[in-house]
Amino acid sequence: MNNDILQKYFIKNLYCTVATVTPQGSPWASPLYYGFDEKGILYIRSSKNAQHMVNMRHSGQAFVTIFDSSQPIGTADGLYLQCSARELDRADEITEALAIMNGRIGSNTNDPSKFMGAGPRRVVQLQPVMVWRNRAEVTPAGFIDYREELPLSIKTDLGEPRSSGPEGFYKPNSSKNDKKSQ
Repeated sequence: MNNDILQKYFIKNLYCTVATVTPQGSPWASPLYYGFDEKGILYIRSSKNAQHMVNMRHSGQAFVTIFDSSQPIGTADGLYLQCSARELDRADEITEALAIMNGRIGSNTNDPSKFMGAGPRRVVQLQPVMVWRNRAEVTPAGFIDYREELPLSIKTDLGEPRSSGPEGFYKPNSSKNDKKSQ
């Protein structure tokens, strides 16, 4: 994992916004605590019946933003991650993910049985498929912000997707000079 990315986005922030789509096609966004591993794979835990969990279970995908909301207007910087979403169902995977999340806040929630089977909660692994960073510039027309796709080397540092990736996501032109408005 690129240390600058780790420091600036992942370590500095405890919460991310996870955007999903309901089975009926309506948007849904949830602010959630997250943990991450050295490859940049994110882990979240939540009630198995929460709307965002139902949505990810249905679609297998999510869109995550990580940003510092206390930054002054015009200076905000954020990370955008198009992710595949997989609910963990093996005790060893759940235990490892809980240890990663607990390490950030000093929690000791480590019983995987509470996150599988009849347990009320679940753990989801969010695997980045595409990654962008927020950028901004001042032009004669005023302040403009846009998303810049991170170079392949950074995406590789963030980990390789386990599948070909979800269909239907917004995919910007891969040209380094292409600036997409938000």
